Amino acid sequence: MARVVTMVLAGALLAACANTVPHPEVQRAKRDYQAALDDPLIDRKDSLQLLEAEKDIQRAEAANREKDELGVTHYVYLADMRIRIARLTAETKAANARAAELARERPSLRLEARTAEADVATARALAAEETARTATQRAQRAERELEELETRQTERGHALTLGGVHFDFNKTALKPEATRKLSMLAGFLIANPDRAVLVEGYADVVGSDPANAIVSRGRADSVKRYLVANGVAADRIAVAAHGASDPLQSNESTEGRDLNRRAQITILPPGVSAADVAAE
Repeated sequence: MARVVTMVLAGALLAACANTVPHPEVQRAKRDYQAALDDPLIDRKDSLQLLEAEKDIQRAEAANREKDELGVTHYVYLADMRIRIARLTAETKAANARAAELARERPSLRLEARTAEADVATARALAAEETARTATQRAQRAERELEELETRQTERGHALTLGGVHFDFNKTALKPEATRKLSMLAGFLIANPDRAVLVEGYADVVGSDPANAIVSRGRADSVKRYLVANGVAADRIAVAAHGASDPLQSNESTEGRDLNRRAQITILPPGVSAADVAAE
C-alpha cells in the first residue's frame, strides 16, 4: 500500500513539473547566459561568474516550478549581475592586453609616423618640382606654337591676322585658306586653357558705315564659330567689330581693300580672360 502511495506522489510531481509554464524572465536570462558563452572575449573556464550564473538560473527554474515568484526574481537578478560582471571583466582584460600591446609597439609606431611624414614631405617636394617643370615645358611649347602661327607681338598679346584671301568682298564666311591657321589656333587654345582670345572684325570702305559694321561683326563671329566648333569654349573668345576703321593699307587700291577685309585675332597673355577685354 505504501509503495502505491509513493508511486502516486511521484507521478503527481512529474505531472506538476511537466505542466510548469516557462517563466519569461528565466528564459531571457538563459538567452543572455548563452550569448555570454558564445562571446569570444569571455573564457568560460576562467569565468567563475558564469559558472555561478548557471547555478542561479537553475535555482530560478526551480523557484518557478514551485510558483515562488520572489525566488524567481531574486535568482534571475543574481544571474544577470554575474553575466554582466563576466562581460566587464573580459572587456577590461582585453583592453589591458591591447594597451600593453600598443605600449610595446609605440616606439615602432613613432618611427613609422616620422617615416610617413618624411615620405609625404618628399612626395610634396617632388610634386612641386614636377609642376614647375611641366609649367616651364608648357610655356616653351606655347612659344614654339605661337611662332608656327606666325603671330606678331602687340601691346595686348600675340596677334594673328586673317585678311586678304580669307574673306571675299562683302562676305563674312571663312574661305578654306583660313581654316589651316584657325585649326592650329584651336589646338593651341585647347593645349593652353589659361589663354583667351579677342577676335576683331574689319571691313573696307566700300559700302555704308552701318553695312560695314555688320559685315565686320559677321567676320569676327565666323572666326568664333569655327573655334567653338573645334573645341574652344565660347567664354574664352571675346568679339568686337570695327567696321572700316583702322585700315592696314590704303583703300584706294584693290590690294589695299583686300588686306583691310580681315579678322584680327589677339591671343591674350596667361590669366587675362575674354571678359576682361570685353569690358574695356
